[in-house]
Amino acid sequence: MDKSNITLTKKERDCIIILKRISTNEFPVKLSELSKALNVKPPTALELVSRLEKKGLVKRSKGMILLTNEGRVMYRNIVYVHRVFENFLVECGLDLEEACEKISNFDYILDEKIANLIRNRLGMPSKCPHGREIIENGKA
Repeated sequence: MDKSNITLTKKERDCIIILKRISTNEFPVKLSELSKALNVKPPTALELVSRLEKKGLVKRSKGMILLTNEGRVMYRNIVYVHRVFENFLVECGLDLEEACEKISNFDYILDEKIANLIRNRLGMPSKCPHGREIIENGKA
């Protein structure tokens, strides 16, 4: 997926992350579960889902929400960029939790190309500071 064609808001990013994290084995998420996880009212969660559906990142069926293939690609890209930049910020001296919090504010607007340059400069780390694997999108 060419991420440059899709722009996300911070809330949309959070929605994608939460959808991936609370769904199990491709089992869809109820709007009420998503609303609770996002700490927003159901109409707000529905608005987010509607916007992501228009972008082709989620699909809805009978009150259930599931990431599309494109949505899963977007999720993996966000996670990849997040973990690379988390390494970078920790390397620059930020505390791990602060680095994680800070990068969550803009990981969704950075692309893999920039993350690849940073990762290369850092010596190609295979894990983030939390110990989670760094996998380039499309390689897993």
